[in-house]
Amino acid sequence: MDASRELLRLIGGYQVSQAISVAARLGISDVLATSPQTLSELAQSTGADVPSLGRLMRALTALGLYTDDGGTFANTELGAALRVDAPRSVAGWARFIGTGSYWQTQAALEQSVRSGETAFSIVHGEPVWEYRARHPEEQNAFDAAMTSMADAVTEAVVAA
Repeated sequence: MDASRELLRLIGGYQVSQAISVAARLGISDVLATSPQTLSELAQSTGADVPSLGRLMRALTALGLYTDDGGTFANTELGAALRVDAPRSVAGWARFIGTGSYWQTQAALEQSVRSGETAFSIVHGEPVWEYRARHPEEQNAFDAAMTSMADAVTEAVVAA
């Protein structure tokens, strides 16, 4: 194993998380559930800019979420798992981790570790539950994320 190469892969992980989150928020896997689509069709279906979506799709194809057959995209097994109606879907969690309130707190990790204060309070000036009470869209995203994760965990708990 090349330690430097592996560390670079890990360091760039935040970019992968954000790309997957954007795919979930755009509903790309849901759109591709019925049939493959060209980039233009996919952009129209998701309300995205064609060139920008093209760059995202190239990245997500390289990650194995989608296939690209000459400009026509389709779900892989991994991409299909990002559909909201997929068994054990993690679409809710993927959407949530890219939301501004969650994403921004990650930048305050060092300050949190040094001070002992939560990163969320550092960034947003109030505890997470107070913030979500004033931002129902954030609370809804969090609730959907927890539901998504519960579906994935329930099977393991029952098996144990």
